[in-house]
Amino acid sequence: MAEVVFEEVSKFYDNGVEAVSQLSLRIADGEFLALVGPSGCGKSTALRLVAGLEDVSSGRLIIDGRIANDETPGRRNVAMVFQNYALYPHMTVERNIELSLKIRRMPKAERRAKVREVAHVLGIDDLLDRKPAKLSGGQRQRVAMGRAIVRDPAVFLLDEPLSNLDAKLRVQMRAEIRELQRRLHATTIFVTHDQIEAMTMADRVAVMRRGVLQQVGSPQELYERPANLFVADFIGSPAMNFLEGRLASQDGETIIQYSPSQAELRLPNRITPPLDKGRNVILGIRPEHLRVVTESSEKLQIPATVVLTETMGAETLVHVSVPAPAVVTEELIEVLADIDETALEKVEDPQANRFTIRVAGSSVPDPGSDVRLLPDPERLLFFDPTTGKALA
Repeated sequence: MAEVVFEEVSKFYDNGVEAVSQLSLRIADGEFLALVGPSGCGKSTALRLVAGLEDVSSGRLIIDGRIANDETPGRRNVAMVFQNYALYPHMTVERNIELSLKIRRMPKAERRAKVREVAHVLGIDDLLDRKPAKLSGGQRQRVAMGRAIVRDPAVFLLDEPLSNLDAKLRVQMRAEIRELQRRLHATTIFVTHDQIEAMTMADRVAVMRRGVLQQVGSPQELYERPANLFVADFIGSPAMNFLEGRLASQDGETIIQYSPSQAELRLPNRITPPLDKGRNVILGIRPEHLRVVTESSEKLQIPATVVLTETMGAETLVHVSVPAPAVVTEELIEVLADIDETALEKVEDPQANRFTIRVAGSSVPDPGSDVRLLPDPERLLFFDPTTGKALA
C-alpha cells in the first residue's frame, strides 16, 4: 500500500472555476479516509486528481513517495470503484474481474487462481459465470470491488459506491467494505455526501466546502469539536441547533441574552467561555444534548413549545419552537445553502427558531405543550457569528 499526499493542490477549469483550492492533506499508508461535503464541494474532483482523470493545476500530488502530477493513470497503481459500478454487461463476473490482469498479459492459470481468490474473499464464488444483468445491486458492488482488489493497487478510490443501493443494503455494504479494508490494510479514499457513511466507516474524515478543506480529524473529533459552523451543521444527524445571543455578566454569572425580550440563558461558572462580555455569539447544541421537561428550577433552561414528534422506535425526535429569532447570520445562511437548499426554510420566519431534540423512548409531551429544554452544560459550543469559526 502507499501514502497519498496533497501539497497545496489546486484544480482550475478553463471557465475559471476553482474546484479544489490549495488542498493540503496526508493520507497515511493503510488509512481509510472519507472525503465529505455537499455537491460541488470538490471532493470527487480531488479523488479524480489522485486517479489521474484530472490534471493538477498547481501544487504537488505525491503517491507512494513519487510526484504523480504528470503520471498517466496506468502508471499510478490506483484502482477506482465508481458510483455506477461500470461493469461490462456482455462479460461474465469472472471476465469482468480478470480484465485488468488479462491486459497485463498474466498467464491464464494465474488469472483464474487470482480471480477465484478474490471472489472467495468477497463471497461471490457462485456468481462467476453470471452476467451483471443477473446480479443484485449488492452483488454488482462486490464485483466492482473485486475488479479493483484483483489488481493489488497501492490505493483504492471509492466514488460514492453505495449511493445506488437501498437503505438496508447500504448498511450491510458499509460494514462489509470496512471489514474488507481492514483485512487488506489498504490505503483507501472514500468520497461520499452522506456524513453517516463517513462517520461509521472512516479512520478520519475530511470535510470540504467550495473546494476548500474545512477540517480533518477522527469522526468523534469532528462531532465534538467542529472547527466552524459549516462542520457543526454538516456533521451530525439531526443537525445541530443554533441560538444567537449576546454575552453579558450578571450577579457574577455569565448570561446569554437571546430574544427580543432579552430572555436569559444562565451559564454555570465552570462553563463560562473565555470570551469578551458584550459580544454576540452563536450557541450550538446537538439534539442529543438537550432534555425535555415540563417543569424545572434549573438556571440553564430554554422555554419552548412542542410542534411535532417523530417516534422512531428506540428514540423519538421532538421538534419545538423556541421564542427567539432564527439564526440568520450571513455565514449560517451560506452554510445552509451549501449543505441543502431546502434548509433555507429554517430561516424563512425570522421570529421562529426550531430546535430538534433526540430523546429515548416515546414518552414525550404532546404537540402544543409548553416545555423546558435543559442543555448539557458540558457540551455547549460557541461560534463567531461573523466568521463562523468555533470559539474556545
